[in-house]
Amino acid sequence: MPDENAVHELATVAEKIRALDETRRRLMDGYAMGRTNTKRYVERSRAIDRKLKELNRIKVEISNATQDRNGASITRIKQYCANARARLEAITDVETKRKFLHDHLEQILFDRDKLTLMGSIPADGKSDALPFRIHGEIDRKKLRSEAGKKGYAKHVHIRDEHGRMVKTLVGAK
Repeated sequence: MPDENAVHELATVAEKIRALDETRRRLMDGYAMGRTNTKRYVERSRAIDRKLKELNRIKVEISNATQDRNGASITRIKQYCANARARLEAITDVETKRKFLHDHLEQILFDRDKLTLMGSIPADGKSDALPFRIHGEIDRKKLRSEAGKKGYAKHVHIRDEHGRMVKTLVGAK
């Protein structure tokens, strides 16, 4: 996601390009109506072309700089996710897994069989934390088919931070 400064700069450049396009349209109208001679029309048209070329160059520079920053962010996100996955998979007891999820997720939302996990990836010191939202769906058939397998509970009660029961899953691990 581009930073606010880059967004503002791109909006400013876009406004200048729009203004030059309007200037060109008025110049063409004036030439078509005979208010401007050919020499003056060509001079002004070339000046507009030079300004547009410069604005497009600036726009590309801003976009490239934003992509470079985003590329670093994407690399940081991939590394964070790989480390988090490795730590989660290494956890063997339920209490440690619960603490891990509590530390990494800010909110878990249920809507019937739809599930949304929300959290953020910690800041790298230069910017704010990067929020994330993961959507998923609970496969009831799979849960029920695996409920009979060893190690699966018949019912799991999901509670909120105040200890109130929010949802009961049948056949969950």
